[in-house]
Amino acid sequence: MLGSFMVALEVMEREYAHNMVLLNQNDQNNTNNRLCRRELRFRKLWDTEDIEIYLRAFEHVAQSNEWPKPSWSARLAPELTGKAFEAYANLSLDEAKDYDTLKKVILIKYEITAEAFRNNELLKRQGCN
Repeated sequence: MLGSFMVALEVMEREYAHNMVLLNQNDQNNTNNRLCRRELRFRKLWDTEDIEIYLRAFEHVAQSNEWPKPSWSARLAPELTGKAFEAYANLSLDEAKDYDTLKKVILIKYEITAEAFRNNELLKRQGCN
């Protein structure tokens, strides 16, 4: 599982690096580059993808791009598909704006319990996964 996370993260890092090269080619002004970098989009969720890895990768991208956490749900929602999109669509407008709530209902939709998620995180930190 950790291997697939690393592969997904590597792909996203390559896409990010490619986008940054394009931004630098279009505009050498550092201030504009920082502003443009924050407008980059995350990629679509693949139907066969591990949802935990996808959400963790999204969080890494959001943090590394310094996206304000209140914007995370709005940035993630257009990229959701399948069960994750269903979970999002069933939220109220206020709930849908909160990333932690969105993440929670997505994990529930995928039948990933909080205990299983915590155990999985613990195993990853210990290098067992």
